Order: sequence, then C-alpha cells, then structure tokens
Amino acid sequence: MSALARNRHLLVLCALLVLGVGAWLVSNGLAAAPEKDEVHFLETTLAFFVGPLPPSVESLRSYPEVITPFAFVVWGQLHHLFGDGLFAGRLLNLFVALGLLGAIALPRTSEDPTVPLRAALGLALFPYFMALAVHLYTDIPGAALVVLGLHLHLRSRWVGAAVVFAIAIATRQYMVFVPAAVAAWECLRFLKGDARWVEIAGPLVACTTLLAWIAFWGGLAPERGLDRWIAPYPAPMLEPLAFILEYGLYSLVGIGVYFTLPEAILFRQIPPRAWLAQRSLLIVAAVMAAAFIADPPFLPPNHPGGPFGRAARWLLPGEVGGLLRMVVFYAMAMLGAMRFLPRTGLSFWLVALAVTMSMKSQIPWEKYLLPCLACLWYLRSRPGQPGGATPAWEMPTTIAAGGEEN
Repeated sequence: MSALARNRHLLVLCALLVLGVGAWLVSNGLAAAPEKDEVHFLETTLAFFVGPLPPSVESLRSYPEVITPFAFVVWGQLHHLFGDGLFAGRLLNLFVALGLLGAIALPRTSEDPTVPLRAALGLALFPYFMALAVHLYTDIPGAALVVLGLHLHLRSRWVGAAVVFAIAIATRQYMVFVPAAVAAWECLRFLKGDARWVEIAGPLVACTTLLAWIAFWGGLAPERGLDRWIAPYPAPMLEPLAFILEYGLYSLVGIGVYFTLPEAILFRQIPPRAWLAQRSLLIVAAVMAAAFIADPPFLPPNHPGGPFGRAARWLLPGEVGGLLRMVVFYAMAMLGAMRFLPRTGLSFWLVALAVTMSMKSQIPWEKYLLPCLACLWYLRSRPGQPGGATPAWEMPTTIAAGGEEN
C-alpha cells in the first residue's frame, strides 16, 4: 500500500479543514449581511417557516417563491432553535459542501487512490461551489442530496435512494433531472436484460413527487411565487413545448469548461485521434454547428451567464468579438458533447437531461450546472462501478460500444 493510500484520510481531512477555514475567513465568519437571493430567501423563511414542525398547509401553499420549500423549512427550524437562521443556514451549507467533497474524495475502495482526490478537486474548482457554500442558497443542499441519492441507488438501496431523490426535489424542482436520468438509464439496461423493474420504479416514484407538488399548489409553484418571479424573466417552464435553445447550448458550453477541460488536465487524458474521427462525432459536430447558427448563445449584458461568460465578453468585446466568442463557445460545447457521446450510459443521461432542463430555465446561468457537475465528479471518482464516468476511449471496446458502464 502506497504512502498516499495510507495517509489519504488524513490528507483529505487536512485539505477540508484548510478549505473550511479559508471559506470562513473570506466570508467574514459567515456573518455578512444577506445579499442577492439570500435577502428574499431569508424573508420567506422568517415569514412562513419559523416555528415548531410541521409547517401549516397554508404556509406551504402561499410563500412567495418558485422553489420547493424543504430548505426554507430547515432554515426556519434552525432559526427557531438558535435564533439566527441566516448564520445557522450558512454554516449548515458549508458543512454539507465539505461533506460532499469528502464523500467524493474518500470512497471505500479504489484501485488508484488519486482518482477520487482528483475528482473532488475538480468539483471544488467549480467557481460557484464554495461561493454557494457560504451563502443561504438552496443549490448546495440540492446537489448533495442528488449525489447521495445516486450513491444509494448504485448500491441497490432503491427505497432509500427514492426517498432522498424526493427530498432533493422538495428542495429544488430542477433536481428531478437526476432521478429521471437514472430511470432512463435503468430502462435501457432493463431492455438489455441487465436491470430489474425495481431499479426503474425507485427513481420514477421519486419523479412523481414533482407532480404531487404541482397538484398541491395547483401550478408549478405557489401562486404568490409565480406572480413575483415569472413577470421579470422568460418563463418557458409554463409552456410544455417551449424551449430556449441558446440556454441549452450555453449549458453544454459549461459542461465543457467545468468538467471536460478540468478532467483532461487532472487526469492527463486526451482522446486518441482515431476516436475523434468517428462518424458519429462528426455528425454531432455538424448538428451542433447548425444549432449555433440557428440560435447562438450571445448572452445579453444583463445576463452574461457566469464567470466564463463574463470573461469571454470582457476579452472579446464588440461585434467581431461576439463572433469569436461563438467560436470559443462552440469549441467548449463540442468538448462537452464528445465526452459523453455516442454512448447512452448514466453520465450521458445526466448531461442530456441537465441540458434539456436548462432550456426550460428563466436565464442562462452557470450556477445551474452544480448538481450535474457534482454527480459527474462523483461518478468519475468511482470508475469501476456500474454507471461510472470513465471516458469511452479508456474503456474496453466491448463496453465502450455498448455504453453499459458509462
């Protein structure tokens, strides 16, 4: 056993401690005034969900947000117990984020102990990860819950996985894409004779809880939340057949920037030239080019997408710069697409449904990629398990062709 393998737990613990202390110091001890979405999240929490459990039916139906209420209820309980829901909620988010990194970095078995460490580093490098960990946002708990659900499902704990997925959906509706991706993957495995009906039923039952919330509210969110947040932004989620293509393209750009590129650097892997010359990838390149021509993600100044979008706009300004940005975006989107195509395994479904879900969102925002990236880095940390995210060019030909383990 190598020294790294023997001391891995101590190394990870020290790294998490340094990261946590650094986040604490940078965030002024989690004591800064609420900012941006924290302002109305805290207002909602204090107005509707402070007090003994369970919250009233009326409060669950009338709060002014378009996000499912589980996080608000938890924050309300923290405020009820400790008198400062803002600080306690931020502290909980920080612990959850560090716990998620630790879970990715320390699987019980791994042939190469550096693989999970690299995967955890890849997630930590996502610019929104630690930024969200020190704020009262729902993204960190949502991402941690879907990763936990994925972990339980891949270990054949289907009931526990379904419950956790349902709680994730109760934290943020868009988390439904993860159990939906798992169900799609399991359906294909079932058709090949590699899965049982119970492996499909669990994630499907979790997905139906979103329908239960919609029935409970009489719409996609509480009426007060829809009145408050739908008017200022596009609302493709209100129309079943409405999709904003450029938002989907930009989310695929983010997959290339925040997963494929870091993975290539951290794992020192570049696909061989012969693999890149596959006819299926050439078809994907042509389809992607047509999509970029039809609806290019130029990103308006008031919604620049996130750190990468802002940097691209700053480095490549003006009309000519805009065209060059599209070339860069296209290249990054192709990196994101070719990493998961032409296979139809679990990682492919996670990316495909995350991209589809982004086309139903109100704005293009790299922050929305966090749950998908967390799941991908989790799978990458465990390359030998069913559903692992090992690149096709590193896999045996028989597996890569079938896409069973991806």
